[in-house]
Amino acid sequence: MSEQRVPVVRLTPETFAGLGQVVVKPAGQPTVTRPGLRFWSRVGAMEIPGEVEMGILELTAQEFVFDSLERHVRTPEMFIPVEGVAIMPIGLGTGEDGFPRPEEIRGFVIDAGTSIIMNPGVWHWIPYPVTAVASYLIPALVGTPTEDREVRLLEKPLRFDI
Repeated sequence: MSEQRVPVVRLTPETFAGLGQVVVKPAGQPTVTRPGLRFWSRVGAMEIPGEVEMGILELTAQEFVFDSLERHVRTPEMFIPVEGVAIMPIGLGTGEDGFPRPEEIRGFVIDAGTSIIMNPGVWHWIPYPVTAVASYLIPALVGTPTEDREVRLLEKPLRFDI
């Protein structure tokens, strides 16, 4: 039996529909313009009920294979690229338990200038760097990594189709 492969797709609002928001600099006019300054407000939004902490996730290049997915049920999760380019497995299951089947998972390319906000309950795993190192700033409700994190093993490991 051949190895199950997960397609890698370009991150756009269309390819990310149903999973959350893609946050990029808008093409339209800024909300505020002054000499040397342009500011666009409300390029994305998250509702987080409580104190927000900032975390840094740093990753080094590794084999493009993963065997688990995680989700955060109570809050959205945002990944803001700081350096590098990576592919992140993300999926939303349509079955009874909501856990994605392999064919419902996509690898999204996330690089500088594009952030994501995943809806609560969206299954994902860590980004896999394409560059030597990739790092992300992650704002989250205090306690999310220990109190709102469900991890499940896949039936068998999956590999990105790149």
